[in-house]
Amino acid sequence: MKKLLFLLLLFPGITFAQDEWEYVSTTNSEDNYFIKDIVKEDNYRRLSVWVKIQKSDKKEYFKGQKYYRPSDRVLTKWTMDCQNKTSKTQTLVVYDLKGKVRQSSNGPFEESYIIPDSIAEKIMSIACRKID
Repeated sequence: MKKLLFLLLLFPGITFAQDEWEYVSTTNSEDNYFIKDIVKEDNYRRLSVWVKIQKSDKKEYFKGQKYYRPSDRVLTKWTMDCQNKTSKTQTLVVYDLKGKVRQSSNGPFEESYIIPDSIAEKIMSIACRKID
């Protein structure tokens, strides 16, 4: 317990660690978005958050029959600025169905404005509310 308190004092950022992914939304293409581990950074002006995108199963046809082929999972770590409404991807990892990494990147990525009425805006809204 003392070690935990020491670690919390050692790192000035406030972490909202979650064991489970929190559902955010589903896109028109049926991809599901989840978030976890929201951390305040940079004097509470910025935050970081892990975002999981569970790609929808791909609809395919074989001999006139529709079936679904399971799809990949994508994990990204975003930095967001709640005041200026911007975000930047820090890390991106794409996993195949067996959990093996198909692709990963640490950038460089550029900071960009959050698009109104987008999934990113919904993620920012939820994450920024949690750190207030």
